[in-house]
Amino acid sequence: MRFYQLTLTVQGPVLTRSTAIGSYGVDAPVARAADGAPMLAGSHVQGKLRQAWAELNKCVRAARCAARRQGTAPAGPAVVARIGQWLGRADEGEGQRRGLVIIGDLFAQEPEAPASTRSRIAIEAATGAAEESALAVLETPYASGAKVRFTGRVIVLADGSEAAAIVDAIERGLNWVPQFGGERTIGFGRTLGVELKEEKLPAAPAWPKAEASGPQCAHLRLVLRFLEPFCISAAPRSNNVFESESTVPGGAIKGALANQLAAALGRPAGAAISTAPTDARFPALSRSFDALRFLHAVPVPITAATGCRPLAFGADPPPQGALAPELSLRGWPPRPRHWPLSLVASQSGAFFDVALCEGPELIDDTAPLPAADPQQPSRSSGSAPRFVHDWKGDNFARANALFGLHEPPRALRLRTAMDPRMRAGAPEQLFAYEMVLPDRHLWVGEVDLAGILPADQRQAVLDDLQELTQGVIGGIGKTHALAQVALMTLPAEAATPLAEESLEPIADHFIVTLQTPALLCTNLDLKGAGDGREKLERAYRKAFNDLSGRSLELVRHFARQRLAGGAFYLQRYAGNGPYLPWLLTEAGSVFVLKAAGTREAVEETLKRWAAEGLCLPKSILKDHDLERTTGKTAHDASLWRRCPFIRQNGHGEVAINMAVHRTHDLRLLPRRGATP
Repeated sequence: MRFYQLTLTVQGPVLTRSTAIGSYGVDAPVARAADGAPMLAGSHVQGKLRQAWAELNKCVRAARCAARRQGTAPAGPAVVARIGQWLGRADEGEGQRRGLVIIGDLFAQEPEAPASTRSRIAIEAATGAAEESALAVLETPYASGAKVRFTGRVIVLADGSEAAAIVDAIERGLNWVPQFGGERTIGFGRTLGVELKEEKLPAAPAWPKAEASGPQCAHLRLVLRFLEPFCISAAPRSNNVFESESTVPGGAIKGALANQLAAALGRPAGAAISTAPTDARFPALSRSFDALRFLHAVPVPITAATGCRPLAFGADPPPQGALAPELSLRGWPPRPRHWPLSLVASQSGAFFDVALCEGPELIDDTAPLPAADPQQPSRSSGSAPRFVHDWKGDNFARANALFGLHEPPRALRLRTAMDPRMRAGAPEQLFAYEMVLPDRHLWVGEVDLAGILPADQRQAVLDDLQELTQGVIGGIGKTHALAQVALMTLPAEAATPLAEESLEPIADHFIVTLQTPALLCTNLDLKGAGDGREKLERAYRKAFNDLSGRSLELVRHFARQRLAGGAFYLQRYAGNGPYLPWLLTEAGSVFVLKAAGTREAVEETLKRWAAEGLCLPKSILKDHDLERTTGKTAHDASLWRRCPFIRQNGHGEVAINMAVHRTHDLRLLPRRGATP
């Protein structure tokens, strides 16, 4: 993987229209970065490059045909741009393919003129006069004829001669583009120059050098510092709007690393890494890649990442260049936990936990109402508990604060496919990304190497991983975002007191809270007699009997479910098999269990779940036809081609007996009229 700094020099005026609302009276505001600088979207530049390569390839092929007819040597570049391989290709029945070139957003380097606008108006053909209600006001921060430099980053997932050929093709293609931005037909954004130079990586932070077989090398803290907005959409709410999650799934991190490793090995994106030749680069990482487990990375404000712990990113002073962070980031913040769905809000806004309540109860935490008869006791003003379905915005904000969760800001960006013949937007190809703006946040996750056996191979895997990444991971999410990455051996610690965990029983029960979505049952498990509650209870009881080896028994649950399916999952994972959507149990779902086996068996099961997460129950393997996968079906790492929701992708993570179940137990609330 190589990094380059791209500088496009264009002639003003230049306009790339923003989807955000501009100043009063402005119809076409300029697209701006988080700091307010005018920008050219990387997707716009990449689209222009794709079109230029297509036109140049036609010219090169025509020149070669003419040279063969005339019996002369062909002129022009020796290599035709491999557009589908270098920039990716659309889904044509075999799934999408990511490219080897990632172009980030480009930002203006010149100061803009204050409050600069231009007006345009349509003219009626019949009268030659201005058309009514057809005045458009355009924001133009740069004057006509001004030279404006836009600088950004280009990542090439290749090395050696292939990287050189790609860079040469990029320079040729961008020099072929006559202009960038909108208003092409009236002379906006004329191209004056293209400069592409290789950029050195920033100094990577030190990674752990610990006893390879020791426990401190098995679980590592992972911190990501995104250098650009990202979009990771799990369940689109409509066909053309993709809303990003705040959390970065472990599968997204692992998938980006897999593409990075495949490119370093000279293999196509999506190829199996574990089948690489033994004499190839990164042998330890390639051999053990499937067994690596990446937990979801959760956002944490940078202001909370203070302290005297080891340097997380950057150097002192921080490195310069497009890859340099805006500030030197120190500290290793703890990883927040998801609050349980057994948490309820009272009428006064206080939170209580009802996981251990045996039946429905009212919450009476307000002052008693005066009785009409002084001889009678005061009346209770108890109210029904408000579960998460009835919460408002302030309830979510307070629950997130109790567990250290934060929501980064977001921005909406529209995109559309272009008709190469008409040089205009293609019909019915408009879509939008709701992206997460990563400024002032870190993303904290974990890497689990416990599945790498023998244990003395773990340090070799870490060494290969550091050599591969050089401190950065590219191609995360739909925007192919770039992030700095660092690992450190740190003791487990809770982000807040309410998230502290324990394996000691609470009132003879064990409360398991999902931290990430998990596959616990299928739609076929919900067949049979009874209503929905009874069917779910049967399915969950069956799942936990299987997962615990009958050492634990389900008492009650507080859970939410959603279906994951559609055309993408059918083509990507089901192949020619029958269509059966995945039934996911959502993060925060609570399962109250009691011991049904020996103390040793219960303790062993809970320790395994806390360290490894929940594996796939037998019903999942059977109903989704996963048992035919090559290798051991009990080893979830071998199932990545057929199932995305495995432990190694961060799914099935649990928290056991969080402190909130003790401190906020509704049963501890004094009852009115009770004798002390």
